Amino acid sequence: ENFKNKVYQDFNIDFDKSSINSLLNILNLNYFTERKDGESVSVGESNNYEIVKLDNEEIIIGNYLANALTDNQFSNFLTDSLNYSLQTFDVKLRKTDYLNGFLRYEKYTRRDIHKILNWPKEPNHLNIGGYKSSDDKENCPIFVTYKKSEDIADTIKYEDEFINNLTLLWFSKQGRTLESNDVKEIKNSLENNMRLPLFIKKDDSEGNDLYFMGNLTVDQETLEETFIEDHKNNTKKQIVKMKMYLDKPIKEELYKYIKD
Repeated sequence: ENFKNKVYQDFNIDFDKSSINSLLNILNLNYFTERKDGESVSVGESNNYEIVKLDNEEIIIGNYLANALTDNQFSNFLTDSLNYSLQTFDVKLRKTDYLNGFLRYEKYTRRDIHKILNWPKEPNHLNIGGYKSSDDKENCPIFVTYKKSEDIADTIKYEDEFINNLTLLWFSKQGRTLESNDVKEIKNSLENNMRLPLFIKKDDSEGNDLYFMGNLTVDQETLEETFIEDHKNNTKKQIVKMKMYLDKPIKEELYKYIKD
């Protein structure tokens, strides 16, 4: 409670117990995995890291960090890094609005995004593609590269498009119908309280970082089965399209940048 109160006092940000548990999971490196004896294991557990721990509702320092802090140089570097992070966050927070872990219009990598969304283990980001819901169905981040590269397959050149600065025409992964599980999860996201945060980059030249645009709501009346053409193989793949609405219109300069 003291920690929660301190964060609220300094940044006017409130969060729940699950977010604190996620923070502890990340700090102790249990979120990250590595290959060991042919299996994927937690980095923290396999190396016996204990950075921080929860003891009777109190967050206390772990043995591993306590030993590291006996080195003055390490302690100074860590303190400097933390102070810089807090100051940077405070400056960015004053320029935009905070929405459940994210600063609107700030850039995040996929690795950042899944951590902030409280996923218990880091996923294989190559297997996620344009979207994937969390195991607990609390959220399903939507990733969009607005201008597709010419050298990618036709069947993943999704024609995602902003109709205006509040409305996105969005396409599911190929091979989906209205009865596909992932499509039904997204369709029923509002009813099931599953968050749909939108992350966008203009094109691949921007690297791996994506802008956080806000949370999406599905227009139930616009879901439609259609096809995406594979010109190379002269075939068609089923796909579902729908309109989604952002919780807030995109600021004009960023909207024009992405669209142009």
